[in-house]
Amino acid sequence: MTSFIFLFFYVHYNTNNMEVLMINNILRKIKNKLTKTIKIRMNIPQYPGIDFTPTFKTNGSACADIRAYIVDENNNGSSMTIEYEEVVKIPTKLRFEIPEGYEIQVRPRSSLSDKGIVVMIGTIDSDYRGEVYVQLINLSKDKSSFTIQHGYRIAQIKVSKVENVIFCHHDGELSKTKRGEGGFGHTGIE
Repeated sequence: MTSFIFLFFYVHYNTNNMEVLMINNILRKIKNKLTKTIKIRMNIPQYPGIDFTPTFKTNGSACADIRAYIVDENNNGSSMTIEYEEVVKIPTKLRFEIPEGYEIQVRPRSSLSDKGIVVMIGTIDSDYRGEVYVQLINLSKDKSSFTIQHGYRIAQIKVSKVENVIFCHHDGELSKTKRGEGGFGHTGIE
């Protein structure tokens, strides 16, 4: 930690471009040693003008966006309309080979949530090889329908490590905590 503070101090107060580049390379090497890159094999649909590869939109993104793959019988881009309170399964044509010990979580995108289109959160297990679908529900405030176009970014996916867990039967009392049995809303809103 001390070395990171020193490097930050050095870069911040000595702005020679060559020195900054050298420091950035050192920091990148340290980051690469501290983080593990997971490679996931996948089948990606091909469609002219649209890249369906899951995409991290910024360097700090924790999740990658995935797109709707909606085509008509002639393989032309199409759309799906979601009526108010309707739940639909949107195809993505993506298939993953997730390494054992990992999962992919399907999560909402804020740009759709703002419109009342909510992703039903899901998990893709490491042994699943089928197409990934995204379930959406329309909960728009104005109760209007919403149309998903072919190629829209409809959800995000996050790769997460899965811990091995053993659930053990226990007849006695569980350990005490300050929270105890306090459930939904027990802390209030203020």
